[in-house]
Amino acid sequence: MAVKVMTGGALSRRLHRQKHRGGNMAEPASIFDVLDEDVEARAIAKARAEIANGGGVPHEVAREWFKKLAQGEVVSPPCK
Repeated sequence: MAVKVMTGGALSRRLHRQKHRGGNMAEPASIFDVLDEDVEARAIAKARAEIANGGGVPHEVAREWFKKLAQGEVVSPPCK
């Protein structure tokens, strides 16, 4: 028998739903509870290839953008 270990947010959401739906009733898995390792691996490989080909935004540019957002400024996301 396979055992699925849920941690963090997925576990919190599951416990919250059980509490507010009357206890331990069986319910379908949420799309957030299911992990497709193949899809995740492809997405990571694609992101790494984009970065290797010069895509992405430099760290300092992104950092400054986040600082402005945190201070309440409304600014467009940075572009390369």
